[in-house]
Amino acid sequence: MARITFLGTKGNIEESRKGHRKHTSILIRANRKKILVDWGESFSRREFLDIEPHCLVLTHRHPDHVGGLLKLREEDLRNVVVYCTQDVLDWIMENEVPVSKVKVFDRRQRFKIGDFIAESYPVSHSYNAPNILLKIRVDGDWIAIATDFLWCRSWRKALKNVRVWIGDGSSPTRDIAWRPKGKDRVGHMSMIHQLDMLKKAGVPI
Repeated sequence: MARITFLGTKGNIEESRKGHRKHTSILIRANRKKILVDWGESFSRREFLDIEPHCLVLTHRHPDHVGGLLKLREEDLRNVVVYCTQDVLDWIMENEVPVSKVKVFDRRQRFKIGDFIAESYPVSHSYNAPNILLKIRVDGDWIAIATDFLWCRSWRKALKNVRVWIGDGSSPTRDIAWRPKGKDRVGHMSMIHQLDMLKKAGVPI
C-alpha cells in the first residue's frame, strides 16, 4: 500500500506559522521505493539525506518547488534519478545543481518514474515557470498532483480513474488569477472550483 507524506505545503509567501513553515514537497512510499515530488527552498540538506529518495520529480522552476536543490552537493544526488521538463532542466543547468541522473519528459507525455507509470499534462499557472499536472499509478491506483494551477485544458483525461487528488491550496473560495498583456490568464484555482471539477470528473471526494 502506498503512503503519502506532505513534507511541506507552503507557497512562495512570507507568512509562516507552526505547521506551515516548509515549502512544497510530497513523499510517496510504495514498493520499497521513495519518490519525492518537488523540494522547496526551505528544506535543508540534512532533511534530504535523511529521506534517501530514489527518485525526485520536479514539477516547475519556482523556488518554493525547487529551491532546496541549491543546498545539495554532488554526492547527495549521485544515486537519485531526477525527472523534470526541459524548462526545469534549464534552471538546473543555470544554477549548476550537481545532478548526475536526469530524465526529461514533455509537459504532455506518458513515461515511467522508476517502475511506476506516470503521465504529465500542461496546466496554466505561470509563463515564466510552466507547470504540469502529474499523474502517477501506484498499487493500481492513480494519484494526481497539481499543487499550482489555474486551469488544465485536458482535465477530463487527466483525472480519468484518479483515486487521490493533491491540488492547489492557495485560496479556499476565489481563484487567484491575472492576465499578462496579450496572453491567457494564469494563477491558482480555488479549492471550491477544484472540488467542482473533481465531482464532474468522477473523482471520489
